[in-house]
Amino acid sequence: MSSIGKFFFLIYFFFHINGHMNKVEGKKGFGPGDQEWGYVTVRPSAHMFWWLYYVNPPEKPTNFDPLSKPLMVWIHGGPGGSGAGYANFMQFGPLDIFGHRRSYTWVNDYNLLFIDNPVGSGFSYVSDESAYAKNNTQITNDLFKCINKFFEIIPTFKSVPTYIVGESYGSKMGVELASIWYKAQTSNSIQSNLKGVVLGVPWISPINSILSWGLFLLNTGIVDTSGYDEIEAETEIIKQAIEAGKWAEAMDAKDVVYKIIDQVSAHISISNIISERHSYERIKNYTTTFPKPPKPADNTTKLVVEDNPHAMNAILQDMISND
Repeated sequence: MSSIGKFFFLIYFFFHINGHMNKVEGKKGFGPGDQEWGYVTVRPSAHMFWWLYYVNPPEKPTNFDPLSKPLMVWIHGGPGGSGAGYANFMQFGPLDIFGHRRSYTWVNDYNLLFIDNPVGSGFSYVSDESAYAKNNTQITNDLFKCINKFFEIIPTFKSVPTYIVGESYGSKMGVELASIWYKAQTSNSIQSNLKGVVLGVPWISPINSILSWGLFLLNTGIVDTSGYDEIEAETEIIKQAIEAGKWAEAMDAKDVVYKIIDQVSAHISISNIISERHSYERIKNYTTTFPKPPKPADNTTKLVVEDNPHAMNAILQDMISND
């Protein structure tokens, strides 16, 4: 090849590679935008499902690079809730449960990775019942194996700022995952850029959470002193059952507390006190909807970010900007 030929080849090579180096080669999945998904065999007979949505802003600039945005790893609660199902279609994914596009979704701002865990949740499954997770340590190890495999499959995310976001019991799993992930990252046994962990309505110490319910509802004016006394009496039964190691009794008493709160608060949502009110007895079939309660004072609404994607997004943005 002549010198001038080599020159034009190098020019072509530079612009061709530069124009494609940040291109996302995702699949066209269910809903808008580029996606990836797959299974990881985390243990014999244990198969964990993950589903990635690449960030897809409503007004995407020319040569937009999805890798310029953080990666959020969503860990749903339960344990046993499906992030790829519930969080995706009921909370903040690009489509709602009817397949309609949401006016607001986290995918507008972040790359979003749902992992159905523990195995047996959502699309994750076991081919032998003995492979179900037995404790949090096993759950965490399964999650970390899934994360490792994810970075093998899509290595371009290794340098992307990454945050674990746990909801409810998912916060407990998220903290344990963050611990082993951070240690592995600092020892260079995994190439990644884990930056932080976000805890949403964390179910880390159930008894401390439960004992706070009555006082919180009283201080926000949702229940009166009589309602507060009823809640406190039943939460004391839960405390005694936990201290005695009577877990089934503690769970039964927790359900009683939910029903008491439902009755004395005029059907307030236990997840979001400024959302529409639903009957606790009939909420699972979505047949009963009550009018929205009066909006609390501004200083109260600042405390309430549960199940509110806009509020949680503001927290995430603040954390990332101050990182």
